[in-house]
Amino acid sequence: MPSESTVLRCGNCGANLSPVPGQNVVQCEYCAQATYLTQTVMNMPGVGREQPAASRDSDLHARMMEGPTARPAKGRGRRLTTRDGSREVLCPVERAIWPKHATASTTYGGSWSPSAMVGPPKVFPRYGDIGGAWAPSSSNSRVEWVCVEYDSTQPVTGLRVYETYNSGRVYAVVDQTDGEELVYYGEVSPKSESCALDVTFDAPRVVRKLRVYLTNTSGYTEIDTVALLARDPLPLEQRPYIPPPTKELSVGGAMWAFALVIVGLVVGVVVAVRGCNGSGESSQQYAVPTSTLPGTTILMGTEPLSEIQRRGPRWASSVVDFSSEYTSDGNSAQRATGAPDVYPTAGDLPNAWATRLADGGIQHITLRYAEPVLTTAVFWLETYNPGAVVRVDDVSDPAQVVTLFSGIEPTRGVTGAAAVEVRLPEPRSIHTVRLYLDTNAVTGWNEIDAVALIP
Repeated sequence: MPSESTVLRCGNCGANLSPVPGQNVVQCEYCAQATYLTQTVMNMPGVGREQPAASRDSDLHARMMEGPTARPAKGRGRRLTTRDGSREVLCPVERAIWPKHATASTTYGGSWSPSAMVGPPKVFPRYGDIGGAWAPSSSNSRVEWVCVEYDSTQPVTGLRVYETYNSGRVYAVVDQTDGEELVYYGEVSPKSESCALDVTFDAPRVVRKLRVYLTNTSGYTEIDTVALLARDPLPLEQRPYIPPPTKELSVGGAMWAFALVIVGLVVGVVVAVRGCNGSGESSQQYAVPTSTLPGTTILMGTEPLSEIQRRGPRWASSVVDFSSEYTSDGNSAQRATGAPDVYPTAGDLPNAWATRLADGGIQHITLRYAEPVLTTAVFWLETYNPGAVVRVDDVSDPAQVVTLFSGIEPTRGVTGAAAVEVRLPEPRSIHTVRLYLDTNAVTGWNEIDAVALIP
């Protein structure tokens, strides 16, 4: 479980999740990936949609489930570590194609769900029993498998399997794009460091689906993700940002995390008051964008609400994610949704969103709209200590984040309420935006009443 949060988050994109009583799996409303809440056996041999239909393919699957045997090696594979190159070399952003969907034979659940394998590495090159990589339900189950799917038609020359705990246990890879073809079979080589199993194909091919087999004895074997390596450099828009390695507790420590959640609920009642003592929470960091939209301009105004409404603003309908909130009621993140409740009034009022700490470093809020809007401007209302917004991102596609504005807004130093907008050089379809605030830049709580898309 994440050490920095007591809320359930998506194993893939990190958005807040809302479990449904009686259900063991939660689908993220943001990225549509599934996160499992407990240890789960999902697709054991002979069960479930992932089993091969043709008898020849079933025979191959059955042979692979026997584990590593004395059968002849197949394919060219080697295990790379940080001694062979930097993280940038081992995770080449210009060539790496990352999974869009993932399943597995079993899962520990939570941050170790199969959805953790979607997208770029979240743990590698860190080594350890760390959430953000897939883990099986048991620490001693002999053989497990994971299945990853891609939506690219780029010819690829090979693949890399990123192993981050009890590494060196992958022994087979099957290409399931068209039937089933064994593309790699080799010995296990246990390591006490993270590694990337690098497999080179005999000739370029298009791969849409892979199944990876691994041994799982004497501890959890954990897989961060599986990359395809494109033959040609990828277009810039297809190169997602690779985030820094996650900071999470181990599978073994997850039980302790549950106890800490209970303690945290009690402590939270005490610390969630303004003027509390202590060092407070850790500052949130920026996510580096995939691209930046040129030609945007940022403007400040104090126009009356009636003038704003005449522009037909579409106000946010829901909160996808946020770094912190003052309480779950007054000044909650939810207060940033809907039409303005405070503007044009200014002051420390409960109907606008405020972070938990007055000066808590980089904070953020992600808001979704009821439907995509062909947007000419992103517009927000600041009603207390304006000027802290330092970046606005279009995150309609989590894999292709586009920064619309980055810098110092013109409201910094202004007293009273303010209206701010980022005008776009041309209309673009948007349904989710993220605002970053540098709460240390403007003293005191920085409160946002509402955020709109202007058609």
